[in-house]
Amino acid sequence: MDEKLTELIQWHGRHQIPLAVILMDVDHFKAFNDNYGHTEGDQCLINIAQFLDVMFIRSGEYVGRYGGEEFVILLSKCDIHEAEENAARVRDGISKLGIPHKFSMTSDRVTLSLGVYSLIPSGSETINELYESADKLLYHAKRSGRNRFVSQIEGDIISTTS
Repeated sequence: MDEKLTELIQWHGRHQIPLAVILMDVDHFKAFNDNYGHTEGDQCLINIAQFLDVMFIRSGEYVGRYGGEEFVILLSKCDIHEAEENAARVRDGISKLGIPHKFSMTSDRVTLSLGVYSLIPSGSETINELYESADKLLYHAKRSGRNRFVSQIEGDIISTTS
């Protein structure tokens, strides 16, 4: 994912085309693992990964595990509005999977919080800068109540949606 994001930053910078990074985290995953066990926790992550793999299959769409219970989506040629639509589809789709989570303080099923960052890169940005920007938005979503996305374009938070 890091290599792909580096390529996307350079290409989108050369062509002045928007690029989106969506970083997501499974809400209250520690409570899930602690109460259902690590085998069920692994299966939960596999179900989410399979859902994302089916949802993002077009050229220019890339999905990967970012670490732990976090996933990242890279969307080529994607402005903030389209990125927000994709974030809403992900959030709603994961909820509809209906993975039980009776130990969550947010819902009776597994939910996600998402940070949605979009920019037209100059081409000189680092992957760490983009991940950090999306990560700040993700944590804003978590602090705002979880099971939502927060989005930003070029430095301004523009939406908190649950």
